[in-house]
Amino acid sequence: MTEKKTNKSQFVVMETAFNYNDEVHTVVAGNAGQPVAVFSSKKKAELFAKERIVENFLMGWGGEQLGSFGWEVKDVFRYQPKCLEKMSIFFERELWDLEDVLDFQVMSRKELEQIADALSIRPYTVVQVK
Repeated sequence: MTEKKTNKSQFVVMETAFNYNDEVHTVVAGNAGQPVAVFSSKKKAELFAKERIVENFLMGWGGEQLGSFGWEVKDVFRYQPKCLEKMSIFFERELWDLEDVLDFQVMSRKELEQIADALSIRPYTVVQVK
């Protein structure tokens, strides 16, 4: 009897490891991180990763220090989230203090998800493995 090979991919959600050098947070060399969950569906893994970004990062330590994840707005955000359209002036500056402008504790779930999608930094990522 021959063994049937399966090419079923798994999708691992990784928590990104960051270094802090008294000025900014940077991703640890080689994109090192900690696996936190495994899924057979990429969509489920991506939803879980977004949930972790909102709950563990934005509502936790990362949200309190978001401005320290880069030198400029473009280092933190890939684009301006719709929920922050009224704050355009902050997206025109090079340096700013996000902690004085954004209060993630009072934002709606939809707003937090928009911010999670717009982040340049990826506190949680999905990696496909076979």
